[in-house]
Amino acid sequence: VTNGAGRIAVENEINKCDLMPDEVSIRIFPNMGRDIAPKIVGFSDVYDRYEFVLHVHSKRSPHNSDLSGWRGYLLRHLIGSSDIVRSNLALLGRHDVGMVFPMHFKAVRPSLNWGYDFPIARELLARSGIKLSRDTTLEFPSGSMFWARSSALRKLLSLNLSFEDFGA
Repeated sequence: VTNGAGRIAVENEINKCDLMPDEVSIRIFPNMGRDIAPKIVGFSDVYDRYEFVLHVHSKRSPHNSDLSGWRGYLLRHLIGSSDIVRSNLALLGRHDVGMVFPMHFKAVRPSLNWGYDFPIARELLARSGIKLSRDTTLEFPSGSMFWARSSALRKLLSLNLSFEDFGA
């Protein structure tokens, strides 16, 4: 969350659930890097504690105001039922799978491209020793909600990124 009021709102919602207090960590971060910087930078210390992680967020953004239904679509395909969760975790249980995410929401498919993110992605991957070309097939969890094996994120986490690496 970005402020104390957000923290209280999340705490109130969590208190409605049957969770143990040590299962929840609410942190306040600057509103930078959309939802990715808080996930990668702000929670970098928790990944080693878990084999698998689930990244979900509010999907509230001025960038997707005309995409009603996208959040629900992503949540249904990630955690929509016990069977779906078991299936996603079974996929992650394979040694050759590091991330599981839904197919692209139909309304965003025409907009999938590198755009202004290419130079940032190229620089970040270069820091990991990976050379990126504009011809590289772009495949990613659009909407940035996904299940992942923590070890699959380790190379990215080891870059010791900051919020400033992600821009506004």
